[in-house]
Amino acid sequence: MKDLSAFLTPNLDLKHGSKVYSVPPPSKETGLVLAAINSIGLSAVAGKTYEDAPESQRAIIEKYKDTDLGELSLGPVYQQMIDDGVPGPHIDLYAQYALYYWVLGEDAADNIMEALAEQRGQSAGPKGRSRSRTGRSTGSVKSSG
Repeated sequence: MKDLSAFLTPNLDLKHGSKVYSVPPPSKETGLVLAAINSIGLSAVAGKTYEDAPESQRAIIEKYKDTDLGELSLGPVYQQMIDDGVPGPHIDLYAQYALYYWVLGEDAADNIMEALAEQRGQSAGPKGRSRSRTGRSTGSVKSSG
């Protein structure tokens, strides 16, 4: 018997105030949805239209277009945050970070969030991490990624 548990993706621990939320890795299906959202978002940044995206990705986006990104990227923690009264813009920021974390990895997620904060003229938080003053609404799964 081979034990590969050391290679499995760990939970994503997100601190809000004094509480730590432990987000489990997404299911295979949700991971594919997150990858499609990210891919279409990158295409949009590159100047491509939603219609230029592969039909398989557009079909995934259409299926989940009315689902909040947090429901997908944060899983059960999304509802816990709502129940705990975490402000909506903060949940949106956590959801956005989790999207990048699950699709691209921790280093890429950190770098993207830092770059986004710099674009918005925000200062870096502790240890060089970005801190959102207003958060960024990710809304539902839309074609803009």
